[in-house]
Amino acid sequence: MEENNVPLLKWVSSSPDLSPIETLWHEMKKLQEIWDCFTPNFCQNLVNTMPQRI
Repeated sequence: MEENNVPLLKWVSSSPDLSPIETLWHEMKKLQEIWDCFTPNFCQNLVNTMPQRI
């Protein structure tokens, strides 16, 4: 690395900033929050529209 003048980072390779799974967990948490917003009433109303859809 030194021969090619590539700068090295000063933190460890296990840093959460470098872990793709952390970004995935963050996105999944957002999806869970959205999912939690669907009320049973909302879902029932969707089911009730099925006769019109078919």
